Amino acid sequence: MTAQQITLETMTSEHLDGAVELSRQAKWPHRREDWDLVQSISQGIVALVDDRVVGTAMMTPYGDDAATINMVIGRGLVIGPMVARSSAHHQGCFVRVDTNISTNLAQWLAGRGLACVGGGITMQRSVVPRRQDNPAHHRTYALVSQALG
Repeated sequence: MTAQQITLETMTSEHLDGAVELSRQAKWPHRREDWDLVQSISQGIVALVDDRVVGTAMMTPYGDDAATINMVIGRGLVIGPMVARSSAHHQGCFVRVDTNISTNLAQWLAGRGLACVGGGITMQRSVVPRRQDNPAHHRTYALVSQALG
């Protein structure tokens, strides 16, 4: 797929059969009724190639103060920061291994010819206690979930 081939549209009920097909390809358990329910309470977009649904994303609001991004799915295989048409499409071009540095996996991978070309940001809960001088202070975070439940 190229950017010129992809069209983005507001998701409507006409797109749900294509979304169900993407679900099946990804081995998601969602039925047409599940997609219909989420679409009825959410705002969504679809990516289309030749009028065929190749990607979806929805935003479900929870009142005025919270929302989730969900039902994020795309045709193809996720390979690092890209989506390939098949596992052979970018074979040998990119491998991404995300592990905690404490596993000592990097040395083993380098010994097998897979050089480290960058670092990642370790995502873990802070061990530093929260400041208590302003108990009303809070942070808002958002997570993307690929599926329901």
